[in-house]
Amino acid sequence: MRELGGSAERTAARQAAGQCTGRPSVPLTLVVDGYVGRAGERESTGEAPPSIQRWQIAHWAAARGWRLGRIFEEPVGDRSSDAAPALRQALDRVEARESDGIVITRLNQIGDSLPDVLDSIERIQAAGGVFVSACDGVDISTPTGRLILRLLLSIRGWGLPGSHDPRC
Repeated sequence: MRELGGSAERTAARQAAGQCTGRPSVPLTLVVDGYVGRAGERESTGEAPPSIQRWQIAHWAAARGWRLGRIFEEPVGDRSSDAAPALRQALDRVEARESDGIVITRLNQIGDSLPDVLDSIERIQAAGGVFVSACDGVDISTPTGRLILRLLLSIRGWGLPGSHDPRC
């Protein structure tokens, strides 16, 4: 598997491989970013500490042969008007095609409400990016992952303490 530089180069290679050979695109290394929400404030609910979440994200990406670009982490205790500046930066990188997607550990990391979660996922999809919630088994690039996402979104109690299993 070869690794390419910028997003434009990866996109051009994907298109060329599929169009010139008539076969599916050659497998390329995706460059994804990780995101750790305000986990430090959720440790009382059994959420894994940020160091464990960073390891889970890196392990998940490496197991799939993906390269981890950056890991964005919300500062603990910062409740400024911008509710999630690190998430906004990660989403901006996907939309600018500087990253091929975002890997998180749990869906509640990208929002405490259903509209917040859906908005983030829709932004990633609209940019052609991948979204993975490693511990939830969600990978929207696969049919099974999309099914699991729909199921979890329909039954999960967003923002309710104890509404998730703290183990991965």
